[in-house]
Amino acid sequence: SNANLTNAASPMPTSPMPTSPMPTSPMPTSPMPTSPMANLTNANLTDANLTNANLTDANLTNANLTKANLTNTTLVGVNFTNVGLSGRDFSNANLTNGNLTNADLTNANLTNANLTNANLTNANLTNANLTNANLTNANLTKANLTNANLTNAN
Repeated sequence: SNANLTNAASPMPTSPMPTSPMPTSPMPTSPMPTSPMANLTNANLTDANLTNANLTDANLTNANLTKANLTNTTLVGVNFTNVGLSGRDFSNANLTNGNLTNADLTNANLTNANLTNANLTNANLTNANLTNANLTNANLTKANLTNANLTNAN
């Protein structure tokens, strides 16, 4: 049989498109240098410029941070177990709840660093500058503080 499909499908009714623009959200003005919770175990970050980076909860166990710049870095909950951080600049860094067990912080600059609740068990802080550092509830069990500058640290 021959079916007659003429006018079988009626056109869809049309409605005018809205004339007002869709709301838009502003784009962030500064990109996040590093994603939170990064797994950087054994990473080679030699000469890395991590200034202002957010490394919240990052795992940097056994990472190589030779000559890395960590000024103003957010390192809340970071894991620096067994990391050589000798001479690194952590001035104004936030290391709250950080794990720095066995970390080598010889000659490190921790001026104005926030080390609240940080675990510094067995850390080597020989000649480290901890001027104005916040050490509230930090665990310094067996830490080596030989010649460390603790001026105005709490």
